[in-house]
Amino acid sequence: SVVKRQHRLQIIDRRAGRINHGVEELCAALTDIKVADGITASLHAATQHRAVLRLRYIKTFGEKLSAPKLSANISATDPGGDSELFIVESTPHDKNDKAAIATAAAMNNFTRSAYEILTDHPVNIARQQNGLPPANAIIARSAGCYRKFDNLLKRLRLQVAVIAGEKTILGLAKLFNFDCYTDARFTALPDTDLAEKLRCAMNALDNHDIVFVHIKGTDTAAHDKNPRLKSELITRFDRELGEIEFTNSSFNQIIIGVCADHSTDSLRGEHNGDPVPVLLANPVGRCDQVRQYGESDCMRGGLGRITAQDFLTLTLDAMHGGLAR
Repeated sequence: SVVKRQHRLQIIDRRAGRINHGVEELCAALTDIKVADGITASLHAATQHRAVLRLRYIKTFGEKLSAPKLSANISATDPGGDSELFIVESTPHDKNDKAAIATAAAMNNFTRSAYEILTDHPVNIARQQNGLPPANAIIARSAGCYRKFDNLLKRLRLQVAVIAGEKTILGLAKLFNFDCYTDARFTALPDTDLAEKLRCAMNALDNHDIVFVHIKGTDTAAHDKNPRLKSELITRFDRELGEIEFTNSSFNQIIIGVCADHSTDSLRGEHNGDPVPVLLANPVGRCDQVRQYGESDCMRGGLGRITAQDFLTLTLDAMHGGLAR
């Protein structure tokens, strides 16, 4: 949610009250918007307030491209912070990069067009009538270009599945050609059905070597500065995983890894650089003295402080050891 102040857009609520309904309709209004000569912009809904913006250059008939017309080498329009800041203009990282100059200009045109289109959209009019903040602006960050990905799991010819309710995770899984499993009960919120996610994972293990179960709700609770809810979700996951263990005779043949991609401070509601606790349970591997999962406990564990890549490598090594036996 933003308000216009002297030709600048001031952020009031960067998540529009964690909007849950009407996002698809808002994104549909921002499809194939002309933002420069030959460049169009389209917004694709992800989860809640999140979306993916696609800038696309359309060649004219017979045109041959001697150089890229678009570039990811531009700055974000996101000023950071929670509110009371202004959306900033995108700029090229290199002032001599013609593609980046054109892309930054197109990005800024989109920001202005999006505000004009969304402000009077029926969804936002209804939200304001109901006392909800309007979703009337787009804050852009993390520019990138599509490319084909190579990954270790495919090189090893492993069958991989992803269980998730977060669309950005499912999109990433599709880029890697992983099998995706989702359900209306799988959300990116603390209300996600953990029991069903784990049941789905167990079923997927029948014909997959690795199954990723993605849980976003802990991060969401931390961003909302709700440590109690975050703790309750972690506890619920622990309980549901225990239920799966007791009800599946093949559970003692499974290697379980638990980790996070980053830490989110529940006091400030922001990401930070703190190391995250990881857990690797291998039924035929060595054990250390750690009996609880948490930052202080895992700090004393046998894995030591390792990178995310090392954690994946250790997991694959544990799988290989189990297969060898």
